Amino acid sequence: MTLALVQATVAVLLTMVATWTGLLVSVAFLVPRATQKSEDLVSHMPWLCFFRGVGMAVVLVIGVLLASVGFPLIKLMGLSILLFVGAVVAIGCAGIAQTIGKRGEPSGSAPTFGMLVRGSLVYSLALGFPFIGWFAFSPIALVIAAGAGIAAIMPERRSIYTPPTIPPSNSDYDLSGRTGAIS
Repeated sequence: MTLALVQATVAVLLTMVATWTGLLVSVAFLVPRATQKSEDLVSHMPWLCFFRGVGMAVVLVIGVLLASVGFPLIKLMGLSILLFVGAVVAIGCAGIAQTIGKRGEPSGSAPTFGMLVRGSLVYSLALGFPFIGWFAFSPIALVIAAGAGIAAIMPERRSIYTPPTIPPSNSDYDLSGRTGAIS
C-alpha cells in the first residue's frame, strides 16, 4: 500500500465525518420540532426507541430485498423505503447529536450552532471509531436513532378539548354587583 492510498483513505474518512456532521446539524435546524422530540425520546425512553428501531430495521431489510428484485417498479418502491428509513434515521441521529451537544451546557438553553456541531462531531467520530464504533456502537446507536426518528415524525394523539364550564350566576360570582373579594 502506498502513501497516496493511505492519504486518500484518510481524506475519504474525514470527508465522510464532515458531511455526516453537516447533515446532522442541517436536519436539527431544518426540522427543530422533530429533532427536539427525538432528543426527548432518546433522553427519557431509550429502550422504547431501541425496540421501535428494531421494527424499523425490519422495514429496512424489506426495502433492501425489494430494491434487489429485477422489476423496475418494485426496485423503485424498495428505494423509496430505503430513502424513508434514511430520513427517519437522520432525524433520530440529529436528536442524539443534540442530546450529546446539550450535555455540559446550561440547562434549558436553546440549541446553538456550536452546540450542535460539537454534538454531531462527537457522535460522528464515535460511529467511525475502529471496530468498537463500527461493530458495537454504530448498530445500537443507529437502531435507537431509527426508533426515535419514527416516533418523532408520528403525529401525537390529541385529546378532545372540552371548554371550561360557565360558573353559575348567583351572587358569589357576580362581579358587576360588587360582591365577593373585590369590593
